[in-house]
Amino acid sequence: MGTVTVGGELGGYTGDITVEAGVLAGTSNARFGTGKVTVTGGRFIPYKGTHLNPIELDGGALGGVGRSKFQGALDVMADADLLTFDGRDVGTHRPFGQNSTTSLLVFRGPVTLNDGVTLTQLGSGEVKIEEQMLVGQGTTLRN
Repeated sequence: MGTVTVGGELGGYTGDITVEAGVLAGTSNARFGTGKVTVTGGRFIPYKGTHLNPIELDGGALGGVGRSKFQGALDVMADADLLTFDGRDVGTHRPFGQNSTTSLLVFRGPVTLNDGVTLTQLGSGEVKIEEQMLVGQGTTLRN
């Protein structure tokens, strides 16, 4: 378990990415291609900007730095967290030294919360859903 930080553009990368533990983070203009990102544990924290990947949260956490826009679908399969920490509050949640800003996570693709999951927002930032949101039975949203 550790931290992998991507500092460049993977725009031509089309394969899928799985985060099972630790942290996969981006700095500067890092992008993670166009393949699906699956988080089963650990944290996926791309840098601010627009991200095209569909994301499946099957546990673990999704965060951002600054204003992060997610164009692909978000499918929450199991209990997971959305990290909207202020840079002064994150401690080990931010694996690199960024300016102290509150995160804004903007979802521009459809968001699906499957039956019985709990999605928890951690931090003082915002989550904005601009597209369709489907909520399964027994789903809990926490802030």
